[in-house]
Amino acid sequence: MVPDDLAQFACSLRSLWALDVLNLLYRSRPREWTVPDVTRELRSSDTLVEQTLALLEGRGLVARDASGLARYQFADPATDDLVARLMELYKVRPVALIDLIYSDTNQKLRILSNAFRLKKD
Repeated sequence: MVPDDLAQFACSLRSLWALDVLNLLYRSRPREWTVPDVTRELRSSDTLVEQTLALLEGRGLVARDASGLARYQFADPATDDLVARLMELYKVRPVALIDLIYSDTNQKLRILSNAFRLKKD
């Protein structure tokens, strides 16, 4: 069972890629990463990494300098503690977090598809 605060936080990341990028930056702090370096490390694409870094930056979890270097940065100590607990859970129970993130996505898709379902009169 994933604690409610971690579940809510993990789902707010919206994708496994965001969790992986956050994990990479968190575990390697205070290292600063270029987009191509993150892309190579995670075997991703520059576009996906850029989008993910923008999401994490918007959440106050990543700081980027003028040259585009990215590093983990927390907004406040409570957020840092939440990220630490999430990364520990990801290390020991990755499938639980993966299932949680994808089940949240699937639920949103079901809600959307139900909105377009034809009703019988």
